[in-house]
Amino acid sequence: MRKTFAFLFFLSLVVSSNAQENKPLIPSGEIIDSALRLHDNGKYEEALELYNKIRRGDTNYYRAVYETAYTLLADSQFAAAKNTCEKGLEEPNEYWPDLMTLYANVTDDMGDPQRALRIYDSVILMYPARTDPYLNKGTTLIRLEKYAEAEEVFKQALLINPYQASC
Repeated sequence: MRKTFAFLFFLSLVVSSNAQENKPLIPSGEIIDSALRLHDNGKYEEALELYNKIRRGDTNYYRAVYETAYTLLADSQFAAAKNTCEKGLEEPNEYWPDLMTLYANVTDDMGDPQRALRIYDSVILMYPARTDPYLNKGTTLIRLEKYAEAEEVFKQALLINPYQASC
């Protein structure tokens, strides 16, 4: 029994030490900052390559997922942006409201403004103090030529944040 226990203990040490050697830490914050600069310069493919280096266990994972989806949307890769948003929405995280708002934007850009409005309403219901969903909802309403409704939505956003210049 002792020999079996000692063997298993030794084996677990060897396995864990090998696992640690094969997974080097990466400076994910720096990688994201570099990718953002590439995105801002219109180098979407290069930015996406950097975002893809950040793995699920990283503390910046959901930030990378959001930025990936945003870059895909900017590059008119709507289906990929939608799938990336859905991946980021699989479990609660700090970027959930941003991902959900971006998901609604992608849905709108893919030609389903009514569904986008429902998604914006869901985000507003869950996060009533955030102005981005109001702003995006109002923009969608303007595209649908529902100007009075858009004005009311923008007024709600301005009550939350009177410095929201876009409203």
